[in-house]
Amino acid sequence: MPVIFLWAAPLALVWMLLTSQWTWQSAIVGYIFGVGVMVLIVTNVRTQGQPLRHVSLARLPLSLWAFLVYVVRLFLDILSSGVDVALRIIPAKMRIQPTFHRVPVQDESAVLAALSAQAITITPGSLVVDFEEDEGQCIMIVHVLDGSTWTQESLTQDQRERVRSLCRIMGRPVQQEEMVR
Repeated sequence: MPVIFLWAAPLALVWMLLTSQWTWQSAIVGYIFGVGVMVLIVTNVRTQGQPLRHVSLARLPLSLWAFLVYVVRLFLDILSSGVDVALRIIPAKMRIQPTFHRVPVQDESAVLAALSAQAITITPGSLVVDFEEDEGQCIMIVHVLDGSTWTQESLTQDQRERVRSLCRIMGRPVQQEEMVR
């Protein structure tokens, strides 16, 4: 239970960053929201039968560093994809080949699947439109603007890296057998 209160502090900082209000009132509101978010996460993890053994104060700096790296990489992906999409649609002859790809989530966690889908969806030129269950494996149906640029292999590799990053943030080790090719 003390883990909830420890993790709520960095979430309060994120709250203050997002609201651009650096007051003690904003810090209190952010901390309360952080506790609420952590209670939801802990409840979700425990109902799935997964222990919280990887969450600790000692891992907090590594998790925060992994989060920062993830956010910077996501920002750069959004920026480069935005420029790519703009260059494709500005000319009169648009160079697009809309395509759907089936990308394995590569992890059984619903939280990881949702975070991966969100990262794909906010990146211009790609959108997660649905989830499917195929032989016990969760699959994301991803719509891309150009099938020649965003291939099945590149999307699967990006998902593999995204899952590794999210596991580092959550303090969870990634085992090679979890990663699906």
